[in-house]
Amino acid sequence: MIESDLDNWKYSIITVNFPFAENPLENKSRPVLCLTEPAGNYNEIIVAFITSKIPFQKLATDVILDKQTGNSQTASLPHTSTIRLHKLLTINAELAIGSLGKISRNYQKQIEQNLRNLFNL
Repeated sequence: MIESDLDNWKYSIITVNFPFAENPLENKSRPVLCLTEPAGNYNEIIVAFITSKIPFQKLATDVILDKQTGNSQTASLPHTSTIRLHKLLTINAELAIGSLGKISRNYQKQIEQNLRNLFNL
């Protein structure tokens, strides 16, 4: 995926290939949430991990994207998922291999509040 494929990266869910811990030569396509637009000489973006596992004890940094609610604009994720805002990564935007769409404005507000709380802003 090239940068021009996505006009506005922030709050988009993209897919990125991540290596397996046990075998770094193998990788798996995983969804992540873009928290920034590409910046710097290397077009880097900050992303948050997304998992389809719902934590038994939800952390203050978790945002649940619930497919069952009326506010479930979850950018084509196949399952209810958790955005883990304490698991952030800076990557080159060119590592994105696909786009699943954007999260709803209500989820954006929730993420902004959780990030303010996390970083004491």
